[in-house]
Amino acid sequence: MTENNKTTVYKNKNAVFILECCIVALVLWNLYNVFITQKYMMLVPIVIQIALLYLIFTKHRFAATAIKIWVGIFFIGSSVLSLLGYILKLFSTTNASLTRIDILVNVFLLIIGVVIFFSIKSLLKLKNVSTKKGGCRAYNR
Repeated sequence: MTENNKTTVYKNKNAVFILECCIVALVLWNLYNVFITQKYMMLVPIVIQIALLYLIFTKHRFAATAIKIWVGIFFIGSSVLSLLGYILKLFSTTNASLTRIDILVNVFLLIIGVVIFFSIKSLLKLKNVSTKKGGCRAYNR
């Protein structure tokens, strides 16, 4: 008896490797910030990024969807909200100090997020994999 399972197939392994490296770098950066600032709320993105890495490494069928959600929330959403905050500070009556580097970083993250979001469909695809019940997918090629 066989089951049909879906797994993620990477069309461009180099781009996926770069994405994995970026996520690992973000995990390390967030861990560093947790230890330096003692803000334990930063553990939430770390857990999400580790779960995302797990989905990517195991080629889980929901890897592409999880990447899109993660990029949508943490890259696009947060960058847009930060840029809106900078615009509100600019038009407020208080003398807020705005640094151009903060604005440029958020614009850069927004551009990276949009590129990743729209290129996921071309990087990943789902493939049906037939496995024997109780068997291992790696041995059934």
